[in-house]
Amino acid sequence: MINGQKVVKVFCHEEKAKEGFDKINDELLEHSYKAHKFANILMPILVALGNLQYVLIAIVGGVMMTNGISNLSIGLIVSFLQLSKIFSRPIGQISQQLNSIVMALAGANRIFILMDEEPEKDDGYVTLVNAKYVDGVLTETEERTGTWAWKHPHHDGRLEYVEVKGNIEMHDVDFAYEEGKTVLHDITLYAKPRSKNCICWRNRCRKDNNNKSFKSFL
Repeated sequence: MINGQKVVKVFCHEEKAKEGFDKINDELLEHSYKAHKFANILMPILVALGNLQYVLIAIVGGVMMTNGISNLSIGLIVSFLQLSKIFSRPIGQISQQLNSIVMALAGANRIFILMDEEPEKDDGYVTLVNAKYVDGVLTETEERTGTWAWKHPHHDGRLEYVEVKGNIEMHDVDFAYEEGKTVLHDITLYAKPRSKNCICWRNRCRKDNNNKSFKSFL
């Protein structure tokens, strides 16, 4: 959502970008809510099971000792109760940190995906270079001359330089913020380099909106 802000603003795509962000944000909220809910439920359940285990051991041990089964003594039952507490305590602590462990694994997975991502390959062969005229011929130079040219290599090894003049031409352009509501229709524009151009409308109340439209479109 951060990348491409200029492109989003140029094509007046802010509302669509907001809708996409809200959708992703709602999905994140739902998944985070479920994750925290299960993580908060798991700890009390394990604590309750540990306490239930403690009570069952005490009851069963007391019954067995009262009936003289297996020659159980009070000291042995108390030791076994302490052992059950020691056994259940680490499980409860692990369940308490389970949410953080899952989030750490998810973050590590994103990092590994990013590290395994293959870099994009630039297959273009036409480049923009500094240029200047030498004996009427446009040539490449490393100096900053204020003149730019497209460097176009051909298959036969010949290099062609085309000067960037900066002319802007638009022919039969239609523009609309929403489908079916055309703001500009069949517009043709010409702008020369380093020239200042003024766009005027008859209806002054729509001047600001149309001016914003042109700024975004240009």
